Amino acid sequence: MAIGASFGRMVGIFVQFLHESFPDSAFFAACQPDVPCITPGTYAFLGAGAALSGIMHITVSTVVIMFEITGALTYILPTMVVVGVTKAVSERFGHGGIADRMIYLNGYPFLDNKEEHTFGVPVSQVMASHVVSLPATGLELRALERIVNENQYQGYPIVEDTQSKTLIGYIGQTELRYAIDRAKKDQMAPGHARCTFATPNNNGNRTPTSAVPSASFDTMSATSGQLQVDLSKFIDPTPLSVHPRLPLETVMELFKKMGPRVILIEYRGRLTGLVTVKDCLKYQFKFEAHENPQVARSLDEREEKVWGALKTVAGWVDGMFGKLRARVGGRQGVRLMSPVIVRHREAVRDGQRESEDDGVVELEDRGRGSVR
Repeated sequence: MAIGASFGRMVGIFVQFLHESFPDSAFFAACQPDVPCITPGTYAFLGAGAALSGIMHITVSTVVIMFEITGALTYILPTMVVVGVTKAVSERFGHGGIADRMIYLNGYPFLDNKEEHTFGVPVSQVMASHVVSLPATGLELRALERIVNENQYQGYPIVEDTQSKTLIGYIGQTELRYAIDRAKKDQMAPGHARCTFATPNNNGNRTPTSAVPSASFDTMSATSGQLQVDLSKFIDPTPLSVHPRLPLETVMELFKKMGPRVILIEYRGRLTGLVTVKDCLKYQFKFEAHENPQVARSLDEREEKVWGALKTVAGWVDGMFGKLRARVGGRQGVRLMSPVIVRHREAVRDGQRESEDDGVVELEDRGRGSVR
């Protein structure tokens, strides 16, 4: 708002100068001779509203904010006109406000609820096929810790075994790290202990496990050194999963409405892949660039030109200020230290000069003598 107000007042001062220079112009025909016609403060007010509306991409809220600042009904209609023009220009040459642009530039996984797309492809074309999954039984604690340390995934699917890949559940990275730390520190589980993620079935038994009795965190002794650790209570036994032929638009709606971290892809109970918000966004950007290559290229070129112009102006302003600082420093001798500090340093230098000879003798004596 401050930048917009400064620019608006600059425009107001320029228009006021034109009015004073050409009072008989047809552009100022509606101005009365004895009444002030151009008020730079009004231009500053409207410039602040225009900058706020263009940067934040808001309309009605800008009019309300500007009305609350002034409390005058006179400026509501001009503010609405300025905000309307700003919105039209922003939609023509830009894409969203500063928040949307920062999300896009930083690569944050965010799906806008206002956008609707029709891709016409199944989710199997977007999903990641190579998935790091964890077997339900047989995995050692040290191997599980190594998998977590080597990968930075948000979670891991749990499968019955690596051959069948029958989906059993899903465990997040935070829950898995907590379970490993608790097993190592609190229960003193050794590195060769077997981890099991199996959950009870309808018959009251567990899915196929080894013959070694399992020990949960509630019953494990600190000195027993159990050979099997039960991590079944940390997994999600019913993760969100979809069919590979489900349309991508439906999967994106699931991300928007339910907000999961990941959606698993399974076919007849077998894990075939997974999809995240980033995967959907990558395909969306690729699809938009393929559909409108000239628009995307022109937008990037305009942004690069604007950024280059801003850097040129910043360098010119910095050079002008550097010359001004050099002139001021050469003429007036600008001193950045207080007189007290200057006098103290001069006194220290005088003391060092008086004791210079003694210091040399002392160094020679220390060099000739023994080191203590």
